[in-house]
Amino acid sequence: MSISISPPGTAATAPAKTAVKRPRVLCVDDDPSVLEGLELSLSRQFEVITAVGGEAAVAILKQTRDLHVLISDMRMPGMSGIEVLAKAHELQPDATRVLLTGYADMDSAIAAINQGRIFRFLNKPCKREDLIEAVIAAARQYQLVTAEHVLLEQTLKGCVQSLIDALALAAPNLFGQANRVRAMARQLAEKAGQTRIWELEVAALLFNLGLIGIDPDVVERHLNGEVLSGENKKMIESAPDRGDKLLAHIPRLETVRSLIRLAFHSRRGEHAPETLVLSDRVLALTNILEIANKYCLLEARGYSPDAALTLMRSETPADQAPTLHHLEEVLGREVGATSLRELPLAALKPGMILAQPLRTASGQLLAPAGYEVTESFADRARNVRPGTVIGLVRVLIPA
Repeated sequence: MSISISPPGTAATAPAKTAVKRPRVLCVDDDPSVLEGLELSLSRQFEVITAVGGEAAVAILKQTRDLHVLISDMRMPGMSGIEVLAKAHELQPDATRVLLTGYADMDSAIAAINQGRIFRFLNKPCKREDLIEAVIAAARQYQLVTAEHVLLEQTLKGCVQSLIDALALAAPNLFGQANRVRAMARQLAEKAGQTRIWELEVAALLFNLGLIGIDPDVVERHLNGEVLSGENKKMIESAPDRGDKLLAHIPRLETVRSLIRLAFHSRRGEHAPETLVLSDRVLALTNILEIANKYCLLEARGYSPDAALTLMRSETPADQAPTLHHLEEVLGREVGATSLRELPLAALKPGMILAQPLRTASGQLLAPAGYEVTESFADRARNVRPGTVIGLVRVLIPA
C-alpha cells in the first residue's frame, strides 16, 4: 500500500487505510520511476508515501502526522534535497532523515548533514538490502527519540502538576487558575492543529511563578486589573525575570521559558527580546498562551463569556485574531456543554470550575473564580471543618 502525492496542479491518489500500523516512510524524488522502485522495495515492511518533488513533499510534511522516516534525493528541480530535509527538521523534527543521491561529492554531503541533520547518506543506485537496512535503523532511531520525548513530557508534566497542586492550596490567588489556563490552552492548540504541546501546558502552569514572594494583596490587586504604581509596579514588572531565573535551573525547559517571557512582553505591547530564538511554532504557541491567560483572568474577575470576548476583540492585536476566533469556537462548545449548579463544599469533584471566588467565613480566599477543581483540592474540601465555608458553592460542571 502507498500514498502518492504529485506536484501542485496534478492529481493525487486518496490516502488508504491500513489495519496494522507500520513505520511511515516518505520518499521524495523528481523521477517517478525512482519512487516506484523505492515503493516496491519498502512497501512490504513500511507504509510508503511518495512525493514527486520538494514542493509536494513539504505539503505532505504539513498535512501528515507521525512520519517516521524521510528519504530524499539530493538533486531535484525547485527545492533541493537539502532544502527538503531542512524543512522536515522544522516541521517534523522527530522524523529520521536519509539522503539518497547519485552525486557523492563531499561538499553536498557536508551541507546535507549540517542543514538537514541527516541520519544516513546513501548513494544510488542503492542495493535493496542496504536500503531496507538503513530504513529499519532509521525507524528504530525514530522510536528512540519519541520514547525519550514521551518520558520527558510525562516526567516534567507530572512534577509540575504536583507542584502547582501544592502551590494552589498555599497561594490560590497565584496558582488557583493554572489548571484552567492549561485546559483552555490545550483546547486552543487542538483547534489550531498544534501537536506536541507539553511545553505549552507547562508554560500555562508556571506562568505566575515569578509572582511568588510578592505581597499577596499586591498580587491580588494586579490580577484584578488594578493599576499599580511605585514600588509595587516595579515588583510586578520584574516578575518575569524572577520566574525565568527559577526555571533556568531546570533542563529542557528552554521553550517553556521563551513562551512565558514572550507572553509577558506581548501583554505589555513590547517587542520580543533579541536574545530569544523565535520560530513560527513558538510564536503560535505564545499567542495561544496569551489568549488563554487573558480569558481566564477576565473569567476570574466575573466577566461572562460574551463580555470577555467583547473586551478581548477590542484589545487583541491582529496577529492573535485567529487564536481569538478559536477561543470563540471553544467557548461556544463549552457553554453548551456545561451546567451551572450550587453544591455543598464537600460535593466538589475534579474537573468542576468555580463560578465565583471561594472564601472562608472570615474572608480568606481559598480559590478564585475560574479555578478548575483538582483531585487534591476536592479531597481537602471534603475534610474542611463544618462552618469554615458558609452556604453553597456555585460551579460549572462540564458535560
